[in-house]
Amino acid sequence: MGHFYEKTDEGILPRHFVPMATRPDCLRPTRITDVKKMWKDSRNVVPSVTTIQNVLAKPALTNWLIDQHLKQSLKLAEWNLIKTMFDDDKSMNISEKGYLSKVKKLARKEMDKAPTAGSDIHKLLDDHCKGKLPTDHPMRQLCESVNRLIAAKTKQREWQSEVNFVSNEGYGGQIDLCNPEWIIDYKTKQTADKFKPKKMAFDNHVQQLSAYRKGIKNSGKNYWQPLARCANVYICLEDGQIDFHEHSEQELDRGWNIFKHSLAIWQLQNGYKI
Repeated sequence: MGHFYEKTDEGILPRHFVPMATRPDCLRPTRITDVKKMWKDSRNVVPSVTTIQNVLAKPALTNWLIDQHLKQSLKLAEWNLIKTMFDDDKSMNISEKGYLSKVKKLARKEMDKAPTAGSDIHKLLDDHCKGKLPTDHPMRQLCESVNRLIAAKTKQREWQSEVNFVSNEGYGGQIDLCNPEWIIDYKTKQTADKFKPKKMAFDNHVQQLSAYRKGIKNSGKNYWQPLARCANVYICLEDGQIDFHEHSEQELDRGWNIFKHSLAIWQLQNGYKI
């Protein structure tokens, strides 16, 4: 699913969903065809940084997707459905197409858990930053630990949370945490076995941050420093481990070069003109 942002007189608004044609009271994910219609109406709608990054191959993500499907296939085998497919018993009548469809459905359900969990903690961290998280919330201690680590590493106390922007270069996004000197993006891991301190920073993470700091500078927010320091904060949802990783200027320069070429490809593919 692609994410999009629109620059309006009221500010920067997410356009991730649009009303369904048959049921206007229900929403569905925004498609590029919807965005092209908005462009025809001269609306300033742009893709998110992560949407643009989808033009690049992600071998680690691809392997993870394959693993999720294989895991669901094994679970179905444990339930004896594979054997049923080849038995004379026609009570279930599972065809090869039906079996593959079932695996895909179960895998999608499992994969949806990861982004949902990540979105949940992002919302809690935003609420905590804005003083809206109840003192008795079960995740408050984790949020406080994250904020203490960030304060210790950055020596900063004043932050803006969930900042939307639309860059003059034709892309937008939502920054998790920032001020004129720092831009920070949260990343989550669901289980402790996947949490590897100092080993979780990938190319797409630094590309995303480099695009954020260039984009917010070129979005009319002239008070922003052009070379804000950038870091990812990795959070383990299972046991509360936290890791802070600042990216070097060399890494950020390389990340920006990769991202701007990805942006050019996305714009050529989709007929976007600044």
